[in-house]
Amino acid sequence: MPTIRLAQPTEYPAITQLLADALMVPALFAPPSLWWVAVGPDSTVVGAIGVEPDGACWLLRSAVVAAVAQRNGIGKALVAAVTYAAQAAGVSTLFCFGTDVGDYWERRGFSVVSVTELCSHVPNAPQIGQFRANGWLADEVAWRKNL
Repeated sequence: MPTIRLAQPTEYPAITQLLADALMVPALFAPPSLWWVAVGPDSTVVGAIGVEPDGACWLLRSAVVAAVAQRNGIGKALVAAVTYAAQAAGVSTLFCFGTDVGDYWERRGFSVVSVTELCSHVPNAPQIGQFRANGWLADEVAWRKNL
């Protein structure tokens, strides 16, 4: 199992490439965003997940695992690491967007909520501005997990 830890800025290009390979929305690395990575024994970044803190809530973003490393529990470990960090920081709720993900987020304790609810709890999250500017909010599915 890869090591899960906070990302270093030198790893942002690897995260960007993982997201591009998975045809996902480009990451935003500006503070106060935080990123975790899954790093293999050869120091290769094989997974990543970001959060955008906004008061008592965090918005998860860009959960990704390299195609060659999927189905090995890496995504689950990344979500667990973020959940643990959120609880340690006194965060009450995690939110995320996720379309075409089946029951992935539900298996991790999330429930579907309205996009309006998500936006009202993390209004300052950069991903919301990014999605709003690109006209993507209307097509999104929002998820919530109470901690």
